[in-house]
Amino acid sequence: MTSLLIVDDEKLAVAGIISVLNRDKLHISQIHSAYNINQAKEIFLKQPVDVMLCDIEMPSGSGLELLDWVNNNYPGTVSVILTCHADFEYAKKAVQLNSLDYILKPVPPHELEAIVKKAIEKLHEDQAQAQLSIYGHYWFQNQPLLIERFWLDVLNQNIEPDSDAISRAAIERNIPLHDAVVPILIVFQRWHSEVNHAGEQAMKAAIRNAAEFFVNSIQENSVLLSLGTDEFLAIVPATSDAKPAIRQLLKSCERFIGDCHRYYKCDLCIYLGEDVVPRNLAEMVKNLKGLEENNVAYYNRVIHFNSFKPANQQLVPPNMQLWSAMLLGNAVEEVIQEAIHYLNGLVELSAMNVENLTHFHHDFLQMIYYLLTEKGVMARQLLSDEQSLALSKKANRSLADMIDWIRHIINKAMSFLGTIEEAQSVVERTKEYILRNINKELTRESIAGHVFLNPDYLARVFKKSTGVTINDFILNERVNIAQELLAKTDMPISAVAAHLDYMNFSKFSQMFKNRTGFNPIKYRETSKRLQAKKVK
Repeated sequence: MTSLLIVDDEKLAVAGIISVLNRDKLHISQIHSAYNINQAKEIFLKQPVDVMLCDIEMPSGSGLELLDWVNNNYPGTVSVILTCHADFEYAKKAVQLNSLDYILKPVPPHELEAIVKKAIEKLHEDQAQAQLSIYGHYWFQNQPLLIERFWLDVLNQNIEPDSDAISRAAIERNIPLHDAVVPILIVFQRWHSEVNHAGEQAMKAAIRNAAEFFVNSIQENSVLLSLGTDEFLAIVPATSDAKPAIRQLLKSCERFIGDCHRYYKCDLCIYLGEDVVPRNLAEMVKNLKGLEENNVAYYNRVIHFNSFKPANQQLVPPNMQLWSAMLLGNAVEEVIQEAIHYLNGLVELSAMNVENLTHFHHDFLQMIYYLLTEKGVMARQLLSDEQSLALSKKANRSLADMIDWIRHIINKAMSFLGTIEEAQSVVERTKEYILRNINKELTRESIAGHVFLNPDYLARVFKKSTGVTINDFILNERVNIAQELLAKTDMPISAVAAHLDYMNFSKFSQMFKNRTGFNPIKYRETSKRLQAKKVK
């Protein structure tokens, strides 16, 4: 609906215009009247005016002055001049002030209705144009985000993987669509040194900016998408008249990797896809991600999808029985080098992938467990410390991580085996643990777990070294402490028993009598009597 303002110093003229206009036909919701410039301005200040019909000559000022004021303050209003004066200068000035028309009074009713209709149509055209301008400004400001959202929808198949569907979506979103594109997956791998969280965020933002410059240097209108904190995907146009040469792409990718290595102190890999039509983009990116997931051997490399050929031959597993025997012979560094040589051989065969690295990890761990178990060591407990677990978890990520884990686990296992070769060392640590926990519940399993040995193996070593069983050693030490407390303190016998982890007084009393020949009460009385005689 439209609001209309009629400005004329002749009240009869205003009433005549109002009477001939068909408000319903013209969709006019309100008609306002003003008889001079000041009244007209007051109306503008209070409510919106869509169309203004204005006389030129009025007592308090010219209608042309009002038109100039309206243009400056309410440019959305469509104005029409109505006047009794066929003056060329007036008409010229009205045109200069963007008046839609210059009409001489009196105006026949059908002409008046036609000019108002024309003004309303002009109003709607101007409003539509303004809305388009707003949309255009919004699209221009958000164009990168809209383009990124489009390609993410193609990758995630939110848009049906069909050429027509993708083309329609591109047209609807006003996105430039190329006949073919080359996907380039850029994956961050690691920093050269420790970086705190804030520093990492800043550096990755800088790497993204560098990546945007890199992809646009390859080809104009390229797009860079973030696929996660450590992955970017470049989509490079590959139309027939502007298809980047593979050799040029490889060189550009290698240069970008070198710049990141040099200036940002990090490693990354780039996976270069084939040129594909948009409907096949998701499948090609899936293939590139497959290459990335299986890349456990390389840092700072460009890996081209077409050039990667996995090995077909049957892999020969390493001779881990030989390695186990070599470790028993203390050939530690030789085994480490043999393992590295085997893994590097997988790289040369293009057979180094997550699956084969995981199999090696399991087999090598099994070898170490067997070696330790044969020596009576509880391997699971020995290798369950925080550092060992962290290195084991990372081992399947890359060849470098696997080598770090191999060095750690071999050195830790062999170092411990060296200590248990000295039985006295194990026995002393066992005694120390028992004495430190003599007032707690002690079992063969808990004691053996502390020194990472099999309970039966520890029992044999302890008996051979001391001549007594572990259980007898514990009982002897508890009796010695009980004798001291009974003879030299007034601690209740029940408290002495509880102090030595005997909650049952009868059981404590029976154990004490079996070891000393006296029950605790008799032992205290006898000890006190002997001490009294010594004093006398």
